[in-house]
Amino acid sequence: MRPLLNKLLPLTQGGLSMRIDGDSIYLSGLKEDVDLEALRGEIESEWLGMAKQEAILKIRDGILERGKALKPADFDELMAKLQLGRLGDEGKAELNKYFDALDSLEGVGDSLRGMVALVQKVKQLNAYDWPEWVRWERIPEKPLIYLSSSSPVTG
Repeated sequence: MRPLLNKLLPLTQGGLSMRIDGDSIYLSGLKEDVDLEALRGEIESEWLGMAKQEAILKIRDGILERGKALKPADFDELMAKLQLGRLGDEGKAELNKYFDALDSLEGVGDSLRGMVALVQKVKQLNAYDWPEWVRWERIPEKPLIYLSSSSPVTG
């Protein structure tokens, strides 16, 4: 989950290591460098927000990917002809169809983002019937966070 990685990545320089396996998050670090208990509390309190951010990112990525797939193979040529005033009716129709499809896709994206904003539990995100292009992957309702801290080796 990208929002979780974004939150924890800066802490890796302070002696934090992380592994995600299914619903479990394994955090380990040096006692002097990272307050793992406080970090666990932050993750748990921000979990719904991170899940919502992940949903927004998946919607954005899906729109971009689907938009690329809808793009006519000769799009650049069609646009050049349009700018030169040499595009025929068939080309105009093809561009209009493409831009209408993009508008429709953005409309669905706006609707999905609105739904995400209203969600009160991760369970609702997982239960939603997402369009295939979102490529939704289940997010744990409440992550299982396992902590392991150690002291630095002195010698």
